[in-house]
Amino acid sequence: MVDQIGWLGKGEFPNYADAWLIDTSWPKISIVTPSYNQDQYLEETIRSVLLQGYQNLEYIIVDDCSTDSSVEIIKKYESSIIFVANEKNGGQADTLNKGFSRSTGEIMASINGDDVYLPYTLNLVARLFRQFPEIDWITGHSSFLVDGQVISPRRNHLDAYNSKLMRSGFNTSWLMGVPQHISTFFRRSLYDKAGGFINNKDNYHSLDIDLWIRMAEFSAPVFVPATLSTMRLHGQQQSVTVSKNVFAEIENGRYSFMPLSFRKLLWWGMRNALFRGMIRRTMFNGKAQRLSWNYHKKCWDLENCYVF
Repeated sequence: MVDQIGWLGKGEFPNYADAWLIDTSWPKISIVTPSYNQDQYLEETIRSVLLQGYQNLEYIIVDDCSTDSSVEIIKKYESSIIFVANEKNGGQADTLNKGFSRSTGEIMASINGDDVYLPYTLNLVARLFRQFPEIDWITGHSSFLVDGQVISPRRNHLDAYNSKLMRSGFNTSWLMGVPQHISTFFRRSLYDKAGGFINNKDNYHSLDIDLWIRMAEFSAPVFVPATLSTMRLHGQQQSVTVSKNVFAEIENGRYSFMPLSFRKLLWWGMRNALFRGMIRRTMFNGKAQRLSWNYHKKCWDLENCYVF
């Protein structure tokens, strides 16, 4: 293991199976990692989850028949995880479905085998879900790990979401922006209402956007102004190699979106003071909610806002 991220430490990972005292007053969080030939980064991902010190964690790794040393790395930590080995190569959606079907947590999320959480991520997520039972899902800043050490946020990141706009095809990387999947956490009840599956047929490359669209039928994600995870930038990552396929899958007509050219025109109008009010009154009210830190009360507040 090359320890590029200082807080993850070095050396043997301690056996926490007996040391951890499960505190069921906190919601159980299930994290799933789909693993396939990422041994160069996988151990840092695993440690970023387990070193959270969260008291009610269920961590599931599903390996899709890796041919490198990934399985050996995973087995180093098998006392603290649930390890699922696929018998054949079914792809990322298939591995996520296997992992989520095995999970039992109230809160769910997935993190790729080359990405990492921040030291406070799971404790903050649990605290927010416990404080705000009306929130079904949250998402944080989209951020990236540059050169294995530097966290870089995405510029012009959207900090509010509206369910109607999400269902109408505005939340894509080529329009308003999409919630970063590794920075998004959701309740099992919402996942079940949205069908309880990851689409492994029609949306092989855009499976996160497909799930967001289905979950947006019931609620919109609430933005928290915090970096919850970092996506490692490297030439072999899936998001680099399949961006054209994602566009084709989302814009193929199966979602009955308005034409892309018209959505682009509306998005321009939403940012223009002359047209914003008219669009709010006639098509999209743009209402949303986001979390903010109250410096006077020293607590999180849920505030009403607008996407545009």
